[in-house]
Amino acid sequence: MQAFLPLLGKDLRLFFRDRTALAFTLLLPILLASVMGSAMSSMMGGGGGGGSVPKVSLLVQDLDGTPESLALFEALGEADGLRVSLSEDARRSVRNGDAPAGLIIPAGYGELLAAGEVPETRLLRDSSASISQQVISGNLVFALGKVQLRTGGPALMTSMLKELGFAGSGLAMADTILASTWTQMEDLTVDLEESGGSEAPAEGVALGMDFLTDGPSLLGVVTEDVAGDSKGKQPGKGAGVSHAFAAMAVMMLMFNLVAAGGGLLDEEASGSMLRLRLSPAGGLALLFAKFSYVFLVGMMQLVVLFLFGWLVFGLPLPPHALAVSIVSIALCLAVAGMGMVFATACRSRKQLEGVSTVVILIMSAMGGAWFPREITPEWFRTLGNFTVTAWAMDAYHGALWYGKELWPTAGLDGIGVQVLVLLGFAVAFTAISVSLFRRRYGTAG
Repeated sequence: MQAFLPLLGKDLRLFFRDRTALAFTLLLPILLASVMGSAMSSMMGGGGGGGSVPKVSLLVQDLDGTPESLALFEALGEADGLRVSLSEDARRSVRNGDAPAGLIIPAGYGELLAAGEVPETRLLRDSSASISQQVISGNLVFALGKVQLRTGGPALMTSMLKELGFAGSGLAMADTILASTWTQMEDLTVDLEESGGSEAPAEGVALGMDFLTDGPSLLGVVTEDVAGDSKGKQPGKGAGVSHAFAAMAVMMLMFNLVAAGGGLLDEEASGSMLRLRLSPAGGLALLFAKFSYVFLVGMMQLVVLFLFGWLVFGLPLPPHALAVSIVSIALCLAVAGMGMVFATACRSRKQLEGVSTVVILIMSAMGGAWFPREITPEWFRTLGNFTVTAWAMDAYHGALWYGKELWPTAGLDGIGVQVLVLLGFAVAFTAISVSLFRRRYGTAG
């Protein structure tokens, strides 16, 4: 026991002297918890670091142009959870991932509503945005109910009772009850409007129907999945696989290539850096040789990962092999450049590991590798656009889920912009690493 306290004191002194280890131990959990808290608090209804619960974008294509369709658009715009805008081609926008859903109000909507019938509207969905669909369904039911019950009256309620499976003998009695008590039902609608639609329906009402699933269909909404593998048996499954492999590709690539770029520090520590710089092959040739090595290792990693995803999980790789390959090349160039920046800026392998881990984890969270960016506040998504992760995730998801090519095709935009941004990151990181290398090692070529 005499040696216990001195040994413990020695370890503590060494720990507190190592500023990198100290910062990594104390600050990393705080940073990651802040990032996670800011993103997840929105989904749980919190403020998210000064933000608010993010509104979900809903496009509305009005083919009717009547006061009734305008009233529906205005009711949707008043919903707390929706950000509504008019669109001339909602189908194309949803197919491209520009919005999670679009509502088409067909011609004749107002005429059918005035006649007491349930007019059909079509909800175009992107099944990969599953959280957004729940928000849209809930708000859509309240908006449709507000407009259609006010306009259609008892006749519309009778149509809805038919949809619920009321027997023919019961409908006549229901008509009588609805006609005599409609004033009370209008008062109930007013109370619902004044509450802002915030009260959830009581559990077990409407013959046990599921509010979010069955509510829109009772009000005439026909849903159609138009993005990605919309014809598959499980549309959301393909989106999940696409997101998972894109996320792992980006995040693990950054970790592995930054670690491989640390080979420059190993060369310096072993003394071989000095010998190589004095040789005819010295100077920047050493930096670019390391860059090329890191790039090739990254490409090999991505090839193995995506082939595994195709063979085991059914990742739709063959139809989009060209687009995925070009995105992978641009991503590897960007991450290899980032690895060289860390290797030339850090003074030791331990410092490289600590700093790069913090940066990569934060970039992965803000860029959408950990959770869908749709649940995060607007400011969070905006900051995420400054990361390699966000552009790479958009490019991979665009190719693997939406089926986009590098150039626009019929009904789809291309992913050329994302590829160009990744190449821009590669050029910027490479230029920074060259500048740091020259400053640190005093070489001109």
